[in-house]
Amino acid sequence: MDRYILPNIKQYKNIDDLFESTDKSNTTRFTDKSSFLGTIIKTHHLCIVGEPGIGKSRLLKELESSLSSKDVVKCNAVDFISKLIGTDVKYCIVDALDEVESNQFSRVFREIKDFCENNKNTNVVFSCRKHYVASYAHIFSSFTDLSYIELLRLENESVRDILSSCSKQVISNIEKSKKMLGLLSVPRYLEYFIEYQKENVDCKNIGQIFEQFVEKNILNAIEKYDNTQCDKNNLAILIQRVLEKIAFVMEIGRLDSITKDELYTILDGISGNMTQMVLSNLSLLFFENRILKEVNDVLMFPDTEIQEYLAAKELCRQDNIESVLYEIAVSHDVKHIYSNWLDVIPHVSYTRSSSFFNIFKLILSYESNLELDSLDALLRYVDPTILFIEQKTELFKIICNNYFNRPVYIRWRSPILSILQQCYSAGCCQVIMPKTEHLNKIQLSNISAILEVLNEGNCLSAEVISYWAKAANKLVENQDSEKQYFSLSIFEAIKDFGDLIRLADKFDTFNSKVKGKYCDITGYNEFTDKNVIQCWISDCYQKNPHAINAILCIKNPEIIITTYKQIVNDNQIEKFFDPEGDLSVHYFLLVKQILAVFNNNKETKNDLIKLFIVYLKTRHYHKISGDESRLFKQIIQDDSVSLGFVQSLDQNRELWYYLKSIEPEYIDYDLICAIENILVKLCKDNYGIDRCLLTLLSKIRHDQEKQLSLSKYLARYSDVFKRWDKSEGEENTPNNDKELEEAYNYLVDQNIKSKDKYYWALFLCENIDYLKSIDYDKVFTVIFDFFNNVDLDKTKTKKEDQHSYNLSWDLIYIPHFVNAVCELGQEEKLMQYRMILAKTLPLTRRVGNIDSHTICSFYKKIIGKLSTEENAILSDWWKSRNDDFLRISPDDIMECITEYGMDFLSYKLEEYVNTFIAEQSQENAYVASKALELIAKGYVKWSVEDYRKLFDSIEKCGIKGMKMQCNAIMIENFHDEKAISWRFSYLKNNIVPTRQFESHHVRLVSDEEQEISGTNPRMFRCFMSVQEESVIQNMLELFEFGLSLSPRIVTREYSSYLMSQIYMYFINMKKLNYIQKLRILVEKHCEGVADNNAYNIMNHYELVFLNSERGSIDASVKKYNACIANAYLPIRNDADFRNYFTTIALEVQKEIQDQGIYSLVNSQALSEDFIQRELKNTIINKCSQLGLTNVRVDREVALQDNKRTDFLIWYGMCNPIMIELKLLHNKEIQRTKERHAYKMKFEQYSKATNACLSVFWVFDVGRGGNQNVFEDLKAEYLGLPYTTCLLTKCKCSSGRDTGAIVKKQIGKRTTRKKRK
Repeated sequence: MDRYILPNIKQYKNIDDLFESTDKSNTTRFTDKSSFLGTIIKTHHLCIVGEPGIGKSRLLKELESSLSSKDVVKCNAVDFISKLIGTDVKYCIVDALDEVESNQFSRVFREIKDFCENNKNTNVVFSCRKHYVASYAHIFSSFTDLSYIELLRLENESVRDILSSCSKQVISNIEKSKKMLGLLSVPRYLEYFIEYQKENVDCKNIGQIFEQFVEKNILNAIEKYDNTQCDKNNLAILIQRVLEKIAFVMEIGRLDSITKDELYTILDGISGNMTQMVLSNLSLLFFENRILKEVNDVLMFPDTEIQEYLAAKELCRQDNIESVLYEIAVSHDVKHIYSNWLDVIPHVSYTRSSSFFNIFKLILSYESNLELDSLDALLRYVDPTILFIEQKTELFKIICNNYFNRPVYIRWRSPILSILQQCYSAGCCQVIMPKTEHLNKIQLSNISAILEVLNEGNCLSAEVISYWAKAANKLVENQDSEKQYFSLSIFEAIKDFGDLIRLADKFDTFNSKVKGKYCDITGYNEFTDKNVIQCWISDCYQKNPHAINAILCIKNPEIIITTYKQIVNDNQIEKFFDPEGDLSVHYFLLVKQILAVFNNNKETKNDLIKLFIVYLKTRHYHKISGDESRLFKQIIQDDSVSLGFVQSLDQNRELWYYLKSIEPEYIDYDLICAIENILVKLCKDNYGIDRCLLTLLSKIRHDQEKQLSLSKYLARYSDVFKRWDKSEGEENTPNNDKELEEAYNYLVDQNIKSKDKYYWALFLCENIDYLKSIDYDKVFTVIFDFFNNVDLDKTKTKKEDQHSYNLSWDLIYIPHFVNAVCELGQEEKLMQYRMILAKTLPLTRRVGNIDSHTICSFYKKIIGKLSTEENAILSDWWKSRNDDFLRISPDDIMECITEYGMDFLSYKLEEYVNTFIAEQSQENAYVASKALELIAKGYVKWSVEDYRKLFDSIEKCGIKGMKMQCNAIMIENFHDEKAISWRFSYLKNNIVPTRQFESHHVRLVSDEEQEISGTNPRMFRCFMSVQEESVIQNMLELFEFGLSLSPRIVTREYSSYLMSQIYMYFINMKKLNYIQKLRILVEKHCEGVADNNAYNIMNHYELVFLNSERGSIDASVKKYNACIANAYLPIRNDADFRNYFTTIALEVQKEIQDQGIYSLVNSQALSEDFIQRELKNTIINKCSQLGLTNVRVDREVALQDNKRTDFLIWYGMCNPIMIELKLLHNKEIQRTKERHAYKMKFEQYSKATNACLSVFWVFDVGRGGNQNVFEDLKAEYLGLPYTTCLLTKCKCSSGRDTGAIVKKQIGKRTTRKKRK
């Protein structure tokens, strides 16, 4: 048998423990097979549970092999017959209870249970999938003597240990997939992989591994299915093809589980006859029970990774894979790729690497959220080494333009940077050398990140470095601090350290943020220039944490000494250790610096010790690190400074405080001697000396290597150590066991009065665990005697103040007795006393230390539903009392109303609210708030005017106060316009500033801060069910207001809160058009300011919206069939798209010429704006007629310099076609100077949009203009790459005829006939 992989397990005493436990951390990991199997063998009756493939059957095989054949009987559950097993076997092993048919499951389980009960000397072990145990929990719970062991997935480290013998190529392939390690944590897959590795030492890609998993799973399932006569290998191939189709349909619908009915819909609906071929040999139960796993009545693949791989296999079978993906994976309404496809697409790289490049372009074109983790994971599969140089250049340009045209930062060390480095060539230089005048902070940040990674790879030419050195110097002279900030990053990226050193002269002119950046760059790059270091020191005195970190990065010994000498001499040590802001300061580096230079003159040592002493005082943790221990020891053993060091220690933290934390490896005879000598010199008493020495000795007294050298001290304190050892060996016993025994004895003592027995019964009932361990019937006798004799009319209650009250003992006994009886499972014995319990309902929560939820549930179970007559009895009885019975516990009064239907107590709700109005105190606010909540639910009939009256009477207006609650009720229940307007005004007028935290400082978080930063905000809840137009418009206006707050740090957190909540409002509405409106608002906002925060929020919630939608199976099947049947247009790249535009342009011209769409328009009214609007619609219509569905035409697209191009036409993964439209008589065509200036703009637009084709489309509307000038324009544009000039004459109401389109593809000659 192959190597057995020992699983992780968790043991449970019973079925309740199995399903109540959520902690998977407390697991047992065996390293020895015999001890593991020994644990199994020793258990009397055991059920092995786990997910499919986790190793249940393999475990039982190993168990059988470890036992003598004469002692064990093993069978499958479907074959289990107790009568045939015999009574003399020691072990009975039953496998796969979950494989029993559902109509036989209960019978087989009962037979196993009966066998266990009838054969006490036989240990029985059987296995079952965990979800089957959950489904049949009612019959499993009847087997009280059944223990459980759950087999869990292996830990990642365990998997890595097993795979450590694999080749580097294999490990690299596995690490590439973020999910592969998770899959290999299932022992079945790990075994498959190990088996595969024996024959395939170096697997080329992960696809081979997945294929192995799928094949093995199918073949194993077929072997267990005996009802087929055809060739199993051929059948396995057919089954896999059908599974690929099922997985593909599920991915189209964004589903990871389906019902049985949905499975039948897929099998019945998908095109082709493979399904029928499979089902002619197998029943549907094969898919339900063998291939797919069933959990809570739904079917799913064993692992989502398998589903994704199978879907990718089916995708790869399509001819035009990019077009298919465009149809099914792209959300055309919102610019995103459905996130589930980002997990499918990596598997395409295994078999269709040629298509993977175009797919990746598709993703970059249509996924606006470039910060997705799944996108980062996908990047691992992009292999630039297999691309042609043209493809590399194209990919580099696409990625750069994506980041230059969107307000998105390239994440630090993002995989995208590695791809850029590998794709870079000389042809990419111009992309990273844009004009800097209009670059914003995000673009500058991304440029610096790209430059840095390219420079690290020695890719940058001298031209690029020189360009950016000049640009950075120009930026740093700018008065814009943000541009100064990023200019420093550019200097660092191109390693222009000379200019950075020269900037030390300008340091004082920078603001604090730029100074911090300068300190970071120069510090972490270990600059040694004196002027730079003086910048650090001067800003260190301003408590700048960046400057302090820069100083802590110094490694040159001479500079360390001189720098700290200056700080000490300037008396600025305290400021060095008191940074302002939330940046973490790496003070641990100070210890390393001191250690590096400590062996110097006494003056230097004393300076460094002064720093170290303050360092020790300001540390915010107790344990001393290894470096601290080493330095501490070095100072203590240095006679020239040790005495002064100990004397300077904090009086609150004497020497002993630090000695107790020093690491044992640094403690030896020399250190202990030095400590003793110092303490003697300081005239410390014996107690102080002994305390310090014993603290050190206690850490190493058992270290055999040190015992000989320490014999002197070990002998001195031998008596102390003996006492310690004796104390450690003493066993502790529970303190109150004797008291409980005495209490129990009092109960059975005939001489003790009943009232005293009630007290001792109470004492025992407060200790349930002890009660369970004794004969509690005698306790019950006392309890029921109490209930039979209690007289509630004689009980008294008195409320002293808001938090204190007095109760009669009988009222205290009742809930404790009820709790004990119910905890012991005897609640039916209390049914006869239900009215006694009902009378005490107003006090249930205020007695003793019983969990309120638990005791209330016990009361509810016993009392049940009260009749009208019983409610009347209770009402009369409570009214007859003249004490505070109904005033002590408002929570219980409200539970009487809600849980027991006691409407006659509803008047108390208004009473609680009125008390709050009268006093307006915080003490009454909680009760009043809960009461108002119930009033809003209809327990008291209030009109909107009642709420408004309450609202106006409340003074304070906190975010969690009753005024806000009252306002929310008026909105939610009445859709009151005044309340809606007030709340929106409040949200605008009460901006919560961004929280400012400082390192090592703690402060309370306000309700408002909790609202905007917590996980459970409440201010917008009242709007979620209100969809009136006024609320929608207010939401849109508030969203714009939130956008206006986003650029400023002080209001950014509040802005994020507003935008997030408004997005959730519209997501809750499930209206796509409003999500699109918010995108328009964000994009418009980002045109004016580079706002990464707003852009990220937009992307995040758009994906939340898309992921909240799930396609129906029927629609998914239809879309699948359409993908199979459709003949997609052969537009796979930019060249195809350019060629197709010729046809589009001709068709548009026919529309203008043949139908004269402008014939009714006066030529004076034919403006550029009018033609733009009409042309967009005409292009879309013609594209649709020609089969270009899902083409996108964007008008007035803003570029990075805030200029706008007229049109961008997008299709699939191609780069866009740019169209610039002008009228023939426009001066930018007719006048030479203006025409040449416009040509420069046109070139900029082409580069900025990364257009695959740039079109200059000129319209003659009969308002003048020389057509010969158009010929000059064509000649001037002749040298521009992929550029076309078109001239179209429009038929207008003046009677002018429309001429033929005049077009010229640059680079080709055309001839024109002269008009006669």
